Amino acid sequence: MPASDYQPDVAAVASYILSRTKTEGGSEAGTFNLDADHPKGDPLHTRPTGEQVETIIEQALGKISGKIGADIDEAYWPTANRLTALYAAMLTELKYWPEQINTGRSTYPQLKELFDEDWEEFLDVLGIGEKDGGGPASIDAGFPSYGGFPTTAIGMETAW
Repeated sequence: MPASDYQPDVAAVASYILSRTKTEGGSEAGTFNLDADHPKGDPLHTRPTGEQVETIIEQALGKISGKIGADIDEAYWPTANRLTALYAAMLTELKYWPEQINTGRSTYPQLKELFDEDWEEFLDVLGIGEKDGGGPASIDAGFPSYGGFPTTAIGMETAW
């Protein structure tokens, strides 16, 4: 069974960041519209487009399936689908609205918190979590958490 068995669609990603589904006309589309259906200049065109979010979904799916495997039991597909959609929503925030993350105008920190909680639990259920000897479970090693200012920043610690 390929990882595509638990691949979310664009609407699943949009469900986590509905406020980002604004059209050029200013209304909320509820999803990211396909460019073929609503090209730039059309009042129903969204940024990002459905095609752009599909690319992000593929990236998220690659990352998730790289950690849990492509051939998981069908019973776990709904959870893998939800986590992939949530991760894709995080990536969408990072790609399209990075300047808003540190200003409190992005839901990225809340999405990350939701993801981290469910991700750890899911890995444990699959038997590949940290407590099972699977090593660190974090999917986003190196991703910024934007949680606060580090106390070990350059110049914060002095020798005297």
